[in-house]
Amino acid sequence: MCLPQPPTLRKYQPERPLTAIEVDHHPDLDFPLERTTGYLAGTDPADPLVSPIFADLSGLQPLLIQAGSHEVLLDVATRLAVKAAADDVAVILDISPGVPHVFQAFAALLEEGDAALNRAARFVSDNTPETTRSAS
Repeated sequence: MCLPQPPTLRKYQPERPLTAIEVDHHPDLDFPLERTTGYLAGTDPADPLVSPIFADLSGLQPLLIQAGSHEVLLDVATRLAVKAAADDVAVILDISPGVPHVFQAFAALLEEGDAALNRAARFVSDNTPETTRSAS
């Protein structure tokens, strides 16, 4: 069964590297590739279903990727945005200066988190058809 796509896609933080190639780009990370074993459950880490950087993203709805400039996986977010653009997906890479991983979770404490969530809400509103919004 094929489900309809949502009107927009939002990615608040990049996913951790799952392949040895990706881990090689992040020697400062404190997790070994073996930690992904439970998550992967035998699936090839380069499978597009678990590593979107390897997927054909064409046909996706508009994509918003948010990360902080101190995000340890900032280059993963950047690579995903470039990949989406190369696959003809409308993409916004929204980098907030001076904030770390999952900064949006601290929106009550960080102005940057609150502002990022407001931008995400505006992105959803701007990219959701009026008929979908009025149905909810």
